Amino acid sequence: MRVAKLVKRVIPVGKCIYCGEEKEFSKEHYLPECLGTFTGFETLDDRICGDCNERCGRELEEQFCRGGDIAYFRHILDIKGKKSHKKTVDFFLRGSGGASPLRMKGNIPGQDEEVHFQLVRSTSEDRKLGIDYMPQVVLTAESGELHHILLGNMRGPEELKAKVDALEIGKLKQVNVIAAPDQREWVEKLTSCFPILEKSHWEELPLTGTTYTTTSFESLIGTFVQ
Repeated sequence: MRVAKLVKRVIPVGKCIYCGEEKEFSKEHYLPECLGTFTGFETLDDRICGDCNERCGRELEEQFCRGGDIAYFRHILDIKGKKSHKKTVDFFLRGSGGASPLRMKGNIPGQDEEVHFQLVRSTSEDRKLGIDYMPQVVLTAESGELHHILLGNMRGPEELKAKVDALEIGKLKQVNVIAAPDQREWVEKLTSCFPILEKSHWEELPLTGTTYTTTSFESLIGTFVQ
């Protein structure tokens, strides 16, 4: 006959050192692994509530690993996060930790027109790093001033129209759309918000060549340029 012993752990309750509320305490998380491997780390036990514990860990990771210059260099060096983190962050579409998305600009190879690029890796085993065009609209005002709008995850023409209206450009002289062939139907739907122009056609952009890019982002403490 086997005898089982039931052990109940009493979770202490007290005032959290962060929010100051009376809640159940939680054992403090270790520092995010993206910052390195730490030994001899002493946790703050019976001092922090579960809500603040989760928030602090999440915001630390967002601030130091998923945005700005750290995210940029982690992407270049192909440093991955935990395998348990299924969701990846596209640093060129969303900001993180108080920083804006990364903005990489450069000229189309062999041309003078400046457009937005993004870092990409090959699907082969060598994981070779390169750049590719981002889906975007380049608006030319009658004054000749250029405005770039990244299409990102836009779903309908009303989203694009709202961004154009917010720029207060006035009358448009030309609209250029940059997108991959498999995105053509999507971008044609988005750009249906524009009036019919006199002439429109698709041109193939160079997929090889050399260009120099500048990558920047804005944070709470200033602007980073690489």
